[in-house]
Amino acid sequence: MGTVNITFTIGDALNQAPIAGLSVCDHADQTNCATTNNMGQATLTLPDTDVTVDYSGAGYRTHLLSLRQGAGSGSVVTLAISNANLPTLLALVGATDDMTKGHIGGRVNNVVGATVSLVPASGGGPFYSATNGLPNPSLTSTTSAGTFFYTNVNPGTPDLGAMATGLTCATQLGVIGAMPNQADILVEAGAITIVSNFVCQ
Repeated sequence: MGTVNITFTIGDALNQAPIAGLSVCDHADQTNCATTNNMGQATLTLPDTDVTVDYSGAGYRTHLLSLRQGAGSGSVVTLAISNANLPTLLALVGATDDMTKGHIGGRVNNVVGATVSLVPASGGGPFYSATNGLPNPSLTSTTSAGTFFYTNVNPGTPDLGAMATGLTCATQLGVIGAMPNQADILVEAGAITIVSNFVCQ
């Protein structure tokens, strides 16, 4: 099996500011880690296969991001939700933080009006963000912000899919799920799963 070098750039989910000091690791090999610099960047050498990385640090709980073989070679831009902001995001959708469950965040690029679904369904959501980036429980599809959120999802490996009328959607870098428009993701208790962006075209 070969390897790939991937540079991760991690910003705060609400203001996109780069986050320094996060530990980014191969989820299956916690000895293989790097620390983000002042530009929020860290480079890892990872096996050239489907892989999950995790990242965490002061003020940020564990985040999980799954990438398919070959898709992430080069650079990956992703986000993290701070411990300070998570209660506010949960309160906006009437949820509290159940540490026996996980949360999911993601984005659909290039289209307004996309919807997402989780199989098997669990927890709360999807909650779509208004144009200010904050989740609004009255919304039924994506806005120009493109982001969505699930709360208190059962741990496991569900598939998360995106759909948009007249368009074909697929995860940009994630592991392909049971259907072409789905991403196979990892949800763990107390962690936040970040789904690789969906692109609809």
